[in-house]
Amino acid sequence: MRTKRRDDLYISLDMMKSPVRLCTGVTYDHSSIQRWPDDGNNTCPATMQVLHTKDLVPSRNLQRLIQIWSDSATDCRRDASTATALYALSPL
Repeated sequence: MRTKRRDDLYISLDMMKSPVRLCTGVTYDHSSIQRWPDDGNNTCPATMQVLHTKDLVPSRNLQRLIQIWSDSATDCRRDASTATALYALSPL
């Protein structure tokens, strides 16, 4: 069996959609970490601490914060688009 290197873990640059926490306290997006323990890895990819459990605990507070941030960013983009459209329509 091949030993996984830390860079074998898929980490995206996308916004977290489903944050989960390992027993080491490090949080990952579920889609990025889900296969790590199932593939036989028994250490945290960030801390290299031994995983005493393979449980992925949902981080509901972080998920709420991400949703709040995402909603506010959407509002800002919408406001900016409206301002740009109004500016384009205004006479010089």
